[in-house]
Parts: sequence; structure tokens; C-alpha cells
Amino acid sequence: MIFIVILIALVIFQSNKLKFVNKSSIVKKSEIIDGYKDKIKTMNNKEEKIVYLKIINQELSRNIFFDQDEIKEIMQDLTSHSFK
Repeated sequence: MIFIVILIALVIFQSNKLKFVNKSSIVKKSEIIDGYKDKIKTMNNKEEKIVYLKIINQELSRNIFFDQDEIKEIMQDLTSHSFK
């Protein structure tokens, strides 16, 4: 009886483990950037966009996926999309 309970618990544990899919860093980066772009598109006020761009810059500088050159390119891209 105990063996059956342990076996069922192991099967459930293994099935839960398989649900977690690792994303590549490229996919993670693009999801982060797309999220920022979507948020900026919803803003109407220029000052609000500027404040949010500063927050994005701070967040990206603390993010391990991005180096300084990438951050600079992303910020230029976001800025150009923000003020079209």
C-alpha cells in the first residue's frame, strides 16, 4: 500500500516537472522588450512616457540578460517608437 502511494507521488512529481519549459535567452529578451513596447503604446502623455523610459533603463541595467550595448540599442528603439 505504501509502495503504491509513493509510486503515485513520484508520477505526479515527474509530470509537474515536465510542465516547466526553459526559454532561450533570446525569447526572454524579446518578451521583455515587447512588454515594454506594449506598455508605452498605451500611454498618451509625453511626460509619462519619459518617466517610464527612465524606469525601463534602470530595470534593464539591473537585468542579467542585457549588456550595455544592447541596453543602448533597446532604449533608442523604444524612444523612437514612443515619440512617433
